Amino acid sequence: MMGCYSLKSVPVSGIPAERQILIVHADDNFWTLDSYSVSEGILTGHIAPGDLKVKTGKSAHLYVAPSTAVKVEGETVTVPTANIAKADYMAIKMEDTLGFGAIWAGVLFTLFLFIFS
Repeated sequence: MMGCYSLKSVPVSGIPAERQILIVHADDNFWTLDSYSVSEGILTGHIAPGDLKVKTGKSAHLYVAPSTAVKVEGETVTVPTANIAKADYMAIKMEDTLGFGAIWAGVLFTLFLFIFS
């Protein structure tokens, strides 16, 4: 199903609300946040448990530079939004999804005709 998705780059404020999980990348490090907020130019998030399963439709990725901009205190991560170089998430490509559905409909219709004729 990956062919039905495309990578969409947006500003931090453009991350859809349904993206409940953020994965913050800085150099070779990353933190998975299960809740977050942005206030006065600072992104603050709670570090998720290590066994959290991340689904494509529920997550977004942030890329921070320099890595020293990421501050970790206990289970809280803070990042100045000015240091977020890129934010992106996987979005459904409707044209591919509809095209894929049309192909399957054609295959099923052909099989139906073959079986019942």
